[in-house]
Amino acid sequence: MLAVAERLGYRPNPTARALARGKSNTLGVLVPFFFTRQNYVEIVRGIQAGVAEYDYSLVIYSVDRAEQARSQFAALAKSGRVDGLIIVSLDASVIDHEAVDSRLPVLYVDSARGGLPALVPDHEGATLAATRHLIEVHGHESIAFIDRPQDPVSQAHSASRRLGFLAAHRAARLKPNPHAMVTEDYTAEGGYAAARRLLDLPSPPTAFVCASDLQAIGLMRAARELGLRIGRDLAVIGYNDVLIAEYLGLSTVHVPSFQMGREAVAVLLSMLDGKPADVRVKYVESRLVTRTSCGCGE
Repeated sequence: MLAVAERLGYRPNPTARALARGKSNTLGVLVPFFFTRQNYVEIVRGIQAGVAEYDYSLVIYSVDRAEQARSQFAALAKSGRVDGLIIVSLDASVIDHEAVDSRLPVLYVDSARGGLPALVPDHEGATLAATRHLIEVHGHESIAFIDRPQDPVSQAHSASRRLGFLAAHRAARLKPNPHAMVTEDYTAEGGYAAARRLLDLPSPPTAFVCASDLQAIGLMRAARELGLRIGRDLAVIGYNDVLIAEYLGLSTVHVPSFQMGREAVAVLLSMLDGKPADVRVKYVESRLVTRTSCGCGE
């Protein structure tokens, strides 16, 4: 029989063999708005790079509503289509694990669920560092914070960033202006609209901390239209460090999204091998990258 198989050039189907062993050799990724946020794309790119090193396939499930995320998780938990699941940037309250009878190994990335392993950027610490830099290095006392609105499936991030912004003010014994803490769309248009509103205040802020690089880019456009020099008349810090940020001289918080996605695969596969995760929640360090937009190098 083996000789016949060899003569006919037969090769075992890895998917069929995996199913026979009760495994799919497939990892799943549950992610919100996959193609609309650069940081989500970078995390998934890292996951794909990690999966490529092993004999596994990857299936991406993009969701945009809380009920869709819940039903998709329940379907995956019961179907056996994936051996393990990486949940990216979904708020802990969205998926009710207790409501689903599942032994599916789950790892959170960029959000955390009590009792489950997670890799989480230190959003609070990163925003604190960015705000402190504007206060301690450049002497700003009137700083605006452009947040992003809460969305239906990933709510925790902006809360953490706001805590960091406020903590930096407390440490410097400064009182933040509540009228300079605004929420706008996670887009360049949102940053532009916020900037036009904030720069029209009787005492406009001299520095801005944004929840995304896109918002910061829109803000910079609005400031230039008003004749303000970025880095001199106005300091700007973004968040995520997208590729274009370097070319625009945008100071920003670099979040290691690609590396985090790659590490997530290694952690999940270790769990599939029966090894417990080293830590329940691992905080991944982000770092402030200073360029000309905050006044550095001017």
